[in-house]
Amino acid sequence: MSRSYSIGGSTLAVELPQRFRPLWDWRTVLPFLALILFIASVSVHDAALVAVNQDVIYEMEQNPLGRWLIALDSGSVSLFILVKMAGTAVVCAVLGSLFEYSRRLGFAVAWPIAIFQGGLLTYLYTH
Repeated sequence: MSRSYSIGGSTLAVELPQRFRPLWDWRTVLPFLALILFIASVSVHDAALVAVNQDVIYEMEQNPLGRWLIALDSGSVSLFILVKMAGTAVVCAVLGSLFEYSRRLGFAVAWPIAIFQGGLLTYLYTH
């Protein structure tokens, strides 16, 4: 971002350092927020499906870690859902930190996760 200053009839253009540039450029923040919300909402939807189908989820769950957490909690899905939501919170927080550090890096990491979540959502409704 550059700013122009007029001094005595001549114009001086000054490039601002990164730390003085606006943090919230809505043209990049809103698409990134949409990615984060999509990632989080698919995860919450998946957890809701686990809760609704808790009587058969142990037989249906294909994730070995998920099956282990259900077995560890004596067949209850509460620990599984807690770990799933904690993992989602950590992922969203890390993505936010990456975006704050570098918008390009934030998008570069968020897009593949969002695509994976889209694949998970498709898988949930086709199998």
